[in-house]
Amino acid sequence: MRTLALLEGGCATCGHVFAHPGLGDHVYGEALLCSADGRHFAVANAFDALPQRVAALLPDGADARFWPVLAALANPIEGQPLVHGLRCPQCGGSQLRYRDGDRLGAQPVADAGFGAAMGLTDVELQAAIRRHVAA
Repeated sequence: MRTLALLEGGCATCGHVFAHPGLGDHVYGEALLCSADGRHFAVANAFDALPQRVAALLPDGADARFWPVLAALANPIEGQPLVHGLRCPQCGGSQLRYRDGDRLGAQPVADAGFGAAMGLTDVELQAAIRRHVAA
């Protein structure tokens, strides 16, 4: 778990202004994952064990799907699946009017977990990756 800056964001769909954690400009190999309802966050590290397996098994030409696939394979938080990219905590929309606005404080954010996916064989993981690449 680490403490991240809270930044202001605004939803283009419903107009709601909300706070969300941000990794900052100088991160490498990490992404912020968000619950589908926009209320929970986790940090995924591309150099951890499961992300490395996913990178090795991604089909050719699917590199742009790396983070969305990892989000889909991550453990849900409070029953909510994770996605790559921010969601509005009021409407769940993914269209933001702006992000990374004023700093509003700080928030602890856990590392993403991949418990169920870690137990998959390479063949099972490859099938899961193909399903999520196609989605």
